Amino acid sequence: MLPKFQTLNGIYLHMPFCKSICPFCAFSVLPDQPKKHANYLHLIQNELALLEKELQADFSKTNTVYLGGGTPSLIAINELKSIMDRLKSLVTNPACQWSIEINPEDGNLKYLENLVSLGFNRFSIGIQSFNPATLESIQRNHTVKHCHSVLNRVQQINLTDFNVDIMFGIPGQTIHDLEKDLCIALEYDPTHISAYILNIEPKTKLNRKPEWRKWQIEHESLIAEQYKKVIEILSQNGLQQYEVSNFSKPGFESKQNIINWKGKYYLGIGLGAHSFINNCRWGNFRRWKEYQQNLKKEDLPIEFFDPLTISQLRDEYLMINLRLIDGINLDIFKTNFNCKLEQYCQKTIDQMKGQGLIILQNNQLKLSTNGMLLTDEITLKLCTMLPD
Repeated sequence: MLPKFQTLNGIYLHMPFCKSICPFCAFSVLPDQPKKHANYLHLIQNELALLEKELQADFSKTNTVYLGGGTPSLIAINELKSIMDRLKSLVTNPACQWSIEINPEDGNLKYLENLVSLGFNRFSIGIQSFNPATLESIQRNHTVKHCHSVLNRVQQINLTDFNVDIMFGIPGQTIHDLEKDLCIALEYDPTHISAYILNIEPKTKLNRKPEWRKWQIEHESLIAEQYKKVIEILSQNGLQQYEVSNFSKPGFESKQNIINWKGKYYLGIGLGAHSFINNCRWGNFRRWKEYQQNLKKEDLPIEFFDPLTISQLRDEYLMINLRLIDGINLDIFKTNFNCKLEQYCQKTIDQMKGQGLIILQNNQLKLSTNGMLLTDEITLKLCTMLPD
């Protein structure tokens, strides 16, 4: 039985279909089969109905609905309409941020206009780079022309809130290449830019290319300089960093990201989607067969369900909040978890301060720019020093 709660902060819907699987992608994705789209949307509707019945919660004040993938922009407007109509009947918050990820290839003008008509008020566009050699290197199907076309069309429809994804830390990519990517993106006046280092995840195609990981290790100083250049250029152009990889104009932060990082309740729907409610985390089946079979039996397609202990919640809080530019308040940390961080980690904190990795000021612990390059290593080290 799922945990009961009053108010939901966010909803994530996963659309798994992709024309080709990016070599760096670790998400639940499927090779695109347009004949499966309608069936999948029907399964999502069934899952949502089961969740409504099980949770008996108030969806009306939800702050964010996010369609991610995969490639949500492969789904036809008439197919998206059914699920959007259902969601809009549940979520009535006028300040809700309705986001959808857009692949540059899919951004024809009529399709974008129809997305706005359906209720989407924010696009996240997977540009990655305006350099043809870089796009080829990471095996993206879209071209530089596609990138410019979709951004021009977003401007044509006067959408006031959109994100551009930019990737760096790619073998062969120079600081000049990255500067050029950022400057071109800024010409389109996005409200948000996600600039992230290419991460070589287990079970991805890139993980089978040891030469890529070797290049990143050998070029750590270059990647650090690229990261500093990202911060410098974006801050000079009015996009302030609020998380390790995310920058926005004031008031245009991604609400979906914020609720994830601040431990707010969110519901994941679709293949491989995760949820976090009432200190419990669960995830759906990643394989189509199990996902479909469960829903056909009118069972929720949950593969795992983990009630988190207080120490697990504490460690997650530390890991997630240190990604934010404001870091963590040590007094709030102590109140929430009955744990004084300095009692267990003071020596390590002092060492990291001396190394220029963390900043401790007014009882606020946060990562420096250099520290943000080592976020996972720093948070893991701090967590391992805390009691179980």
